Amino acid sequence: MEKHEALAEWMHNQYEEISKERNWETQKKCQVKFKDLPKENQEVMLALAKRLIKKKGLKLVSYVCAMCNYEHEEKGDAILCCAGE
Repeated sequence: MEKHEALAEWMHNQYEEISKERNWETQKKCQVKFKDLPKENQEVMLALAKRLIKKKGLKLVSYVCAMCNYEHEEKGDAILCCAGE
């Protein structure tokens, strides 16, 4: 998973979580995992993540692996972990 993809997924999850905490109901079609979002919603969140990284200089030093839900420091760590090594 690329860093912008991990960031987009994280932002979606945080958006839904914060909405629930504030008793604000999001659209039913968006109350799903990132991979199950409508394609248009995914594309917008991915574009936002890319923009944050590229134009605002956001640096990601770790991310949560979608395969094992473990926070890896580098992509290589996820490859080893998720390959069962």
